[in-house]
Amino acid sequence: MGIRGVGLGLLVFALFSSCSSTQTTSVSTEYASPQPLEHPVLKAGERPIKRQGYTLSWNTEARLPNWVAHTITPERLRSRVAKRASRFSKDVEVQNCPSEVDYTHSSYQRGHMAPAADLAWSIQAMADSFLMSNVAPQKAHLNEHIWRRLETQIRKQAADAETTYIVTGPVPEGICEKKLRKGICVPSRFFKAVLFQTGESYRAVAFVIPQDYTEPALAAYLQTVDALEAETGFDFFAGLPDPVENSVEAVVDPHAWSAPPELTRAAKRRKPVSK
Repeated sequence: MGIRGVGLGLLVFALFSSCSSTQTTSVSTEYASPQPLEHPVLKAGERPIKRQGYTLSWNTEARLPNWVAHTITPERLRSRVAKRASRFSKDVEVQNCPSEVDYTHSSYQRGHMAPAADLAWSIQAMADSFLMSNVAPQKAHLNEHIWRRLETQIRKQAADAETTYIVTGPVPEGICEKKLRKGICVPSRFFKAVLFQTGESYRAVAFVIPQDYTEPALAAYLQTVDALEAETGFDFFAGLPDPVENSVEAVVDPHAWSAPPELTRAAKRRKPVSK
């Protein structure tokens, strides 16, 4: 093909790509290389949906995010330029996204996946944190207590790291056994995978907490990232060099979590938290 033909072909491809990016969440889009460290490896049919301060993968059928990934830094934590938003709003760019009223008169709260307190560094990021594509049904007992303490504890530790990468979401259960009105799936458990980076040093930790948790200590819900990957089917922090990824994901970071000693040994794996 001549130079002029090549140029025309590239123009047509660019225009087609631009149009494709506006289609529904069922369209698969690959990351540019390298993949952002906080994003799980995309599965078939997934595409990342970018919002200010976080990225999500959307489950159109369950009307929930598969996962929400974001990063925090000490600088962002110190930059509190945005006040907490007062209300949630529908994400009109996400297919089959619930509206705020779809949770009304249920026994569940709109639980943030990427916490609003992590996104106060930007007015737009704060507003985006209150999009309904960033929430899932959580009982008040979970959302207002241990889940909030977990978010707070992560921020405290993130203040001592250069960058903290966080992935949050409902644990996939296969068949949705409970739904709110209009088909919003109610997860029975939620996870967080966290990677702290300072220079070339990394440490990682994962949690799975049930809606109906009974043990108040966060350490009771610790897992290795390897165990969380086995349970959820997600591949976390794949952008790390393989030796680093294999090392940090095989052990639980004991720093400030009061982890039992056996969880800090590479030869051990914690069994998934029971349903």
